[in-house]
Parts: sequence; C-alpha cells; structure tokens
Amino acid sequence: MTPNFRLYSQYYDLLYQDKDYKSEAAYITRHLKQLLPDAKDLLELGCGTGNHARYLSEDGYNITGIERSPEMITLAKQKTIRGFEPIMADITDFRLGRKFDAALSLFHSLCYITTNEEIVAAFKAVSNHLNPGGIFAFDLWYGPAVLHHLPVSRSKVQQNEYLEVVRHGETTMHLDRNVAEVSYEIIVKDRANDKYVTLKEVHPMRYFSIPEIGLIAEQTGFKMKSSEEFLTASLPTLESWNIFIILEKKDHA
Repeated sequence: MTPNFRLYSQYYDLLYQDKDYKSEAAYITRHLKQLLPDAKDLLELGCGTGNHARYLSEDGYNITGIERSPEMITLAKQKTIRGFEPIMADITDFRLGRKFDAALSLFHSLCYITTNEEIVAAFKAVSNHLNPGGIFAFDLWYGPAVLHHLPVSRSKVQQNEYLEVVRHGETTMHLDRNVAEVSYEIIVKDRANDKYVTLKEVHPMRYFSIPEIGLIAEQTGFKMKSSEEFLTASLPTLESWNIFIILEKKDHA
C-alpha cells in the first residue's frame, strides 16, 4: 500500500470535525456489549488520530491502535487518550505478541487495501491476534451501492479560527479491480495572512460485496455473523454505500 496521508493528516481532524464519532462509537459499543459483554481489550486497525478510540475508552475499553501514518500516530499521542496505545504498523503485516477480545476497523479503513493478497494477509493478521470466539467488526464501501450510484465530484469546506480548508475530490473507477480511485486537491488558507498551500493526494478505495467478504472470512479462520447498513442496522440495499460486517473467529482457528 502506498502512503497517502502524509500531508493530508495535518488537516484531517479539521476536515472531519463534523463527523459524529461519538454516535459511531456508541453503535460499536452496543454490538460489542451484545456479542461479548465481558470484552475489555480491543484492537483497532487504521486508528487514525484516535477519534473513535476516545469514545470507546470512555465506554471502558482498552484500545491498541494500528496506524501506518507516523503523522497520524503523532496526533493521536498528543491527545493522551486514557487506555489507548497507538502503534505505527501496517495492518496487512503486524505482530504484537498478544491477543485481543475484539478487533475493529472503522471509517472504511480496510478499503485502502486494494489487492486480494493484502486483504487476505490483513484478515490473517487479525485472526492471529484474536482469542477464539473473538469478534472482527468493520465497515466497508458496499460494491452494489457504489456501482448503482457511481461516485461524483465532491467538495468540502471546513474552517476554524486559524485555517480554512477546501477539499475537492474527483473519482476514477477501475472496474477490473473493484477500486474507486479518489484524487484530492486540498487548499489550505491561513486566515491570519491569507496565504494558501495546495496539496494533492490519491486515495485508491476498494469496494466489496458481502459474499466476497464471506469467502475471505472462511479462508482466514472466521465465520460471518452479520451484515447491515452502518449505523441504521437495516439490511443493505442499493442505497447503502457503507455497510457494517461482523465476523467471529472460529474456535479451532
């Protein structure tokens, strides 16, 4: 996988200041309490700057985060979130030497893994770090919805007292690889002096079908427990761009 958050990460929290991390963490906690009421130790793949971990920590969990961006790790550590340890590593190949009750991957982090070999490697790495019966829960771009509503050009503007950030996104579809390649232009304005910096980054995003995930799960020591539209818990439809899947580690794995 290629690095694609080196500069973007500097403005990441500002760009997503309107994202409801608290409600998303509460949604995760509800599932965990139902499936694993005694779970305490969580592994989070693609933990970013710790925005989900912050609220999961408040719900009583200990979270070990895996993140490949050193800039994101630095920002996460600066937040000094209780019970949260961010570690720089690649989610397709990590060895922590311990087991967890459950593993999470949110904000479609797994979609950044665009090859079959790497997604299988990531699932195997997670399986190796879970106790038997442990849960692997994650959200993904849902292929049928992505293809039904092909990505369009999008712009987003966020600001605080110091900066204004304008992000433009253009998407190129690679149907032979199930990848939507999003090219971002990010214009950052220093509001004190009206100076601008322009950043450009490319984010390849893989979209998945539910049977595809089921097959990968069987190959890597998991069984499918459920799939639903993220946050609503409805059955996935052609309108469900983001879906949430829960796998369970097989006892014999």
